Amino acid sequence: MRIDKADPEPIGVGEIAARVTQLQQGLTDVPVVIAADKQVRYESVVKVMDTLQRAGVQRIGLAVKQVG
Repeated sequence: MRIDKADPEPIGVGEIAARVTQLQQGLTDVPVVIAADKQVRYESVVKVMDTLQRAGVQRIGLAVKQVG
């Protein structure tokens, strides 16, 4: 997983909450948008969302790409 496309290396789920809260700089109402391609298992996305919620992130959304 990557926080954004500029990240040189993927990070694990355990590191996601720390990185996101650091980037939010105490502003927990700053939205976090998750984008995953179709090869990513749904349970992985839910696990990331749950991890962020437990870390106090208040606004989590999913990016959706329309087909057709």
